[in-house]
Amino acid sequence: MLGVLLLLVYIILGICLAHILFTGKNAITKIWLGAVFGIVGLMWSHVPFSFMMGFTKGSHILGLLLFCCLIFVAGTLRQKKTGVFPNPFKNFKKTWHIDVTKSVSWMMVVFVIFMLIATILLFTHTLSPSGDGGYTTGQATYGDMNFHLNIITSVSKQETFPPDYSIFPGEKLDYYFFCDSVSSSLLTFGTGLRLAYILPMLVGFAAVFMGFWILADTILKDRKKTLLAFIFLFLNGGLGTVYFLNKEKFNDIFFGYYCTPTNYRFKGDGEPTLIWVNSIADMLLPQRATLFGWMVIIAIFWLLYNAVFERDRDAFLPAGVLAGLAPMIQTYAYFATGLVALCWLIYSFVQIREIKGKKVSQLKAVALKERIIDWLKFGIPAVVFAVPQFFIWIFKAVEGESFLNIQFNAFNEAGDFWPWFWIKNVGLVAILLIPAFIMASRKMKAVYSGALLIFTVTEIVVFQTFTYDNNKLYFMWYLFSCILVAGWIVDMLGKIKTKSIKPIIVALVVFIATNAGILSLSREIISGFPIEDQFYCNIGIYSADQVKACEFIDENLEKDATFLSAYNHTNAIAALTGRNIYCGSGTFLNSHGVDYAGRQQLIELMFRSGEDFERNKAKCGIDYVYISGSERGSIRDLNEQYFADNYPCIYDVDGVRIFDVR
Repeated sequence: MLGVLLLLVYIILGICLAHILFTGKNAITKIWLGAVFGIVGLMWSHVPFSFMMGFTKGSHILGLLLFCCLIFVAGTLRQKKTGVFPNPFKNFKKTWHIDVTKSVSWMMVVFVIFMLIATILLFTHTLSPSGDGGYTTGQATYGDMNFHLNIITSVSKQETFPPDYSIFPGEKLDYYFFCDSVSSSLLTFGTGLRLAYILPMLVGFAAVFMGFWILADTILKDRKKTLLAFIFLFLNGGLGTVYFLNKEKFNDIFFGYYCTPTNYRFKGDGEPTLIWVNSIADMLLPQRATLFGWMVIIAIFWLLYNAVFERDRDAFLPAGVLAGLAPMIQTYAYFATGLVALCWLIYSFVQIREIKGKKVSQLKAVALKERIIDWLKFGIPAVVFAVPQFFIWIFKAVEGESFLNIQFNAFNEAGDFWPWFWIKNVGLVAILLIPAFIMASRKMKAVYSGALLIFTVTEIVVFQTFTYDNNKLYFMWYLFSCILVAGWIVDMLGKIKTKSIKPIIVALVVFIATNAGILSLSREIISGFPIEDQFYCNIGIYSADQVKACEFIDENLEKDATFLSAYNHTNAIAALTGRNIYCGSGTFLNSHGVDYAGRQQLIELMFRSGEDFERNKAKCGIDYVYISGSERGSIRDLNEQYFADNYPCIYDVDGVRIFDVR
């Protein structure tokens, strides 16, 4: 299992780097940061060599050597500064001792519970064997996972870097695909597709859960406040449960398709529109870029917070490097980082005006110089590393008008009264946000200022084809809102003298804040298991005959072959073999600004008419024609006999036929 070993080596190296950069931090913090550094290192270190050599084992080996060299350079620079090389293996037991305080105990209990939830979801939703040779999934991953799989397999199998869309060959992949290439790396080194998909996500979930706890605890400095903020963020939900109080509606939560109290859209006139989804079920689980984006941005926020508010000047540079590497992990994370950094930069310079004492002008001059140097340490790598990514990948993806629109309140698709929309969707946190902010300390208001800017900009600008995608930015506002509100609630509870009332209030607060989220998360867990007569549980995604055909393709046909097939979003060829299909689902391509309509029409024509097929075969670069139940069911008047009469059938098993048309 060389792929698993590769991942483990990068995580260990990342932990070594975290120790070198933050020797004085506790072991848990260094392990968390190390996991982030390791995953980012695996995503990025091979890239300079992959441009020259392709996405190969050789480029990865050179990338690993490069990552080792960077760690050695970091250690050497630290030695010059401190006089001692921060060897992570020296005094190993003392260096990595974990002092099990009450705060650590609470964190570990919560961490284990939520990692168990994440593990169950990943293993029941990711290519779960159906028992007859096919694969199933759950509700949330029925859509997005197919797209991520086709990137993972095509990048690894075709070895082209930068890659094209395997579902639209000839068009460069303009998507922050490093969230998928990390699994492609494991696949390249022999790890099975299912494990290659799951393992990096498990590390990502661990880093998100642990990272948010550490971030919240660093800001709030109180384990009770941190626990409440954690619950608000990961069991989030609004007031949507009230729409499901009758028995029939309540059952729909667990067995309907997207009928949860946090995600209930476009069900008909008079129905509620609930669009504020649960963070785990609908964001982190199906959207890999969001998961790894959160992993990185939480680390950036923690580093920047320490740099600005705790005066740890050594944190500026690593925060800037991480920010600069963020765009191809998730562009939204980079944008949110910029907004928060802008507000905190202003705050850090405003502080200079408040310096008092003797020789004020001299002290202010020194402080100003230090601030400028510090922010340059952050800003230069954050910009220099990011600019090439935007020119190579991102600008092309966002050049269309549909990707940037000025529209206030666009997220409110149902047109609800504006305050009510946020109250019913976000719930208790939204209700308590204003008093929490008013009563917050000056420092806490400064911390929250970046979140306010994120919310304001996102309320005005639509950043994607679908306004739903603004969720990815709103959640960065919500992350800080959870911290702000949790801190205020615990402070208010501390002022209540009657101790017997406190547990009742806490239970009520937690119930109101989490009931919709818990129901949504429960439904997502249920959707991954087979339940008799429930179609939207353990959903079939690739049938046994399709899987068998894909095994034949993977073992026998060219890695860069192009297939004429249906353009269904659950296309097994694209997902399981990494080969090209002439055109994939518009569900995926439309959100990337790809004009796919012409190709889909041409697919219909070529399947129906032998004459149209012959006229366009060479122009479209078709090597093989794939006909299965999907094609027969979706292509009207499919002329299968034409291919049988004119081309050799190289595969004909269980109703799946493949014709060699080269």
